[in-house]
Amino acid sequence: MKVQVVKANRSTYWYANKIGEIFEVEWFDSGSYVVKAPAPYDKGFYIDIEDAKEVEKSMDRYRVSFINLPIGINRKTAHINAVRKAVEMGYTDTYNTINRDFGELYMVLCGDGDIVFGGLGDTYTYLCIFPKDGGLYMDISYDEFMKLSDKKTINCKIDLSWIKGQAREVISEAIQKKLFEADARWYNGNTTACDKEGAYLIIIDGTIFYTNEKAKFDGKRDGNHVPKETVLKIPEVSVNNALKGDFWTYSVYAKKEEAPKLEGYKVSLAAYTGKYREVVSKAVQEEAFKKGYGWYGVKLAKNTQYAYLYFRFPNGNIGWDSDAAFFQNHDFKELTVEEILSGILPSVK
Repeated sequence: MKVQVVKANRSTYWYANKIGEIFEVEWFDSGSYVVKAPAPYDKGFYIDIEDAKEVEKSMDRYRVSFINLPIGINRKTAHINAVRKAVEMGYTDTYNTINRDFGELYMVLCGDGDIVFGGLGDTYTYLCIFPKDGGLYMDISYDEFMKLSDKKTINCKIDLSWIKGQAREVISEAIQKKLFEADARWYNGNTTACDKEGAYLIIIDGTIFYTNEKAKFDGKRDGNHVPKETVLKIPEVSVNNALKGDFWTYSVYAKKEEAPKLEGYKVSLAAYTGKYREVVSKAVQEEAFKKGYGWYGVKLAKNTQYAYLYFRFPNGNIGWDSDAAFFQNHDFKELTVEEILSGILPSVK
């Protein structure tokens, strides 16, 4: 991959006078890149990940094995299928490998995007087909590769800025778990929920970033790791869909537009379980209290374990229930959690 130096946390860093310059790098650890080019910086020079932004992403590197193929798939068929699938994923068949002999036992997808082949135990051949940027391959079976190539890549952004306090941390953690289940990772490779207080999540090609600046979320300013042009093209996914693990249904809701005044409103918390539901229910109730609602006059959060809440208009009483069928058939206007927390619930004051 290639990164551009945007700042230097310390004036003593070797790249402090190279702001704006671009270097070819690889991940070294959770906190830095190792420089691969140009010379002489390819000799053990490092860049702090906080001081650079990614401007060009390398292709993932795989070594796909044609040993122990699925029943009914011979090596010739596997060879052709894998090359076609790799091309669909964006790799380049520079060497016309699809028309080669079908004796190879491995297909290697290089970091520079080329498809090459090598035989079993052929050390000399294998060393010759290392990509220009070096590095390691992920060994994977043919069957695993064919399934991997069918996975959807996540490209979306999620606005958590309207959720406050502990509720944001709980919801962010739940969303991150769904992202990890979909094979997304933090920019440093981490698969543990972190930066839960962040106001905005940005996911590019399955890589998670966060920011607290709306201008960066909207693509009006460059982020630390991603250019604004990239963020600008990414669609927004609602918190509700993200909590369901749906990062491909894009929707934008009106956060501050007031709902029509009907006889009542209802909200489902069924998507949340355990402590998540309790925290989210408390946040929803506290927002309703601001609008004049209460438990028959009492403005103190309770019954946080129940899946459904009802807000009666115009008397302002709150009700609860756990019956899904009753909730679905109830004629109150349904609002989402995010709509209520963003202020859409009409006031009864």
